Amino acid sequence: MMCKVLIFGCISVAMLMTTAYGAS
Repeated sequence: MMCKVLIFGCISVAMLMTTAYGAS
């Protein structure tokens, strides 16, 4: 379960960073 949460968190951060980078 912890691994899944970590992976999901990493994906969320990656997507957020990509969105922010694309917006700017």
